Amino acid sequence: MEGFGTLIWLVSKLASFLLIVGAITFIYILVPNEKVTLKSAFTGAVAAALLWKITGWFFSIFIAGSTKYSAIYSGFAVTIFFMIWLYLSWLILLIGATIAFYDQHPERTSSRQQVLRLSARLREKIGLLLMLRVGQSFHHDSERLTKQQLSKNLDIAAEALSLVIRPLEKHGLLTESCDKHRIYLPGKSLEHIKIDEIWDAVRSAQESTHLNPDDVASDESVDRLLQNINASINNTLEGMTLLDLVESSHASKDPS
Repeated sequence: MEGFGTLIWLVSKLASFLLIVGAITFIYILVPNEKVTLKSAFTGAVAAALLWKITGWFFSIFIAGSTKYSAIYSGFAVTIFFMIWLYLSWLILLIGATIAFYDQHPERTSSRQQVLRLSARLREKIGLLLMLRVGQSFHHDSERLTKQQLSKNLDIAAEALSLVIRPLEKHGLLTESCDKHRIYLPGKSLEHIKIDEIWDAVRSAQESTHLNPDDVASDESVDRLLQNINASINNTLEGMTLLDLVESSHASKDPS
């Protein structure tokens, strides 16, 4: 039948391409030490398979016109060609893995991932949101959160998030589990975690023993103003715990 041979040829080409995509998708899901979503692995695999096909086509042309190399290097030419193709294959696999990574973590493509020093306002907000999310997960016995999940939930790069996590861990307000997925848990029961402790921990995150506010030459009027500001904050946060914040957040979402 006219055209039937062409159809078989197209199906065979498509089948070989899909087999390559399937194999690479399996590699991207199985090999990394992190849970990779099927969508991201498939996206990276499609890109890698296209590169594989295009590179293979150019490489076959190169091999077809490389008779002079075979004449010069004799049997070593096969080894040289094999090493070149092996290098290109691994390069294509890594490019596809990079595409899969950025598809799963779009926040890492943002300029925000370059922020390695956070303002005081940003540290305070992230610290409270971070402890709220972990507290909600623990209190409602819902899915435990890893750093990657927290990063996606708060829409901030994991490197920037680490700058807030470290002081919270240092003050015993947050702890990381030792299992495979490294989830985050409250450092103590929610009713014993004071909001002012979280506030103080993230505000003093980058202070050192060699330089802190008490070591700076000051003026009485400035000291009095700062005392009034701190007193206002303490009055607002007095007696408030992480449990109160979690229950307040739940009540605002579910008025009934």
